[in-house]
Amino acid sequence: MLSKSVFVRWFSFAATAAVIGASTAPAQAHQALQRFNQAEQRAPNGRIAVEASVITVVACNSPGERGGQYYIYQYVNRPGFRAILPPNWGAPIGGRDFGSFNEAAGAACRSGGGGAVSPQAASRGSLTGVWGAYTFVQTGDTYTWRANNEVVQGTINGDDLVARWPNGSSLTGKVTRRNAQGDPTQIAWSNGVVMTR
Repeated sequence: MLSKSVFVRWFSFAATAAVIGASTAPAQAHQALQRFNQAEQRAPNGRIAVEASVITVVACNSPGERGGQYYIYQYVNRPGFRAILPPNWGAPIGGRDFGSFNEAAGAACRSGGGGAVSPQAASRGSLTGVWGAYTFVQTGDTYTWRANNEVVQGTINGDDLVARWPNGSSLTGKVTRRNAQGDPTQIAWSNGVVMTR
């Protein structure tokens, strides 16, 4: 049998733990899909044009979240995390950097704005993933791909794709193979290139 003083200490500890547990914010539901490194790039005058960072692609598709996929940048040479909805590279979500990964991912999932995936897009799978030297990220009916320093933006409508380069040139493609989940696994482009994953 516990003495009165031991019981009081135990009860006080248990009550404090219950209050802490009840006041702790729930864990973020966002899901990390992939991670890749972005090397620093400098302009001819030596100014940093692209900061070195580790980029994590997160999905915000749990109940209560905004929906879609976002890039969370963790900078290598300075503190800070930034949430981006591709292809809006120059417009960080929340208009600022955050102190932690979870803060940045939470801001993206709560207020991503325009990143929701339509039921039609969800039913036909996603391009998101690594396709050889290319990293695709699809959000709704739009996507981007990155290969080294190249960033291409495009749209997907059913099996039909259009890719657009910053210089105005474009290319059409068609999904020619999908996996059991409906995700595209092969794309045939109008220039004869076939991408697979």
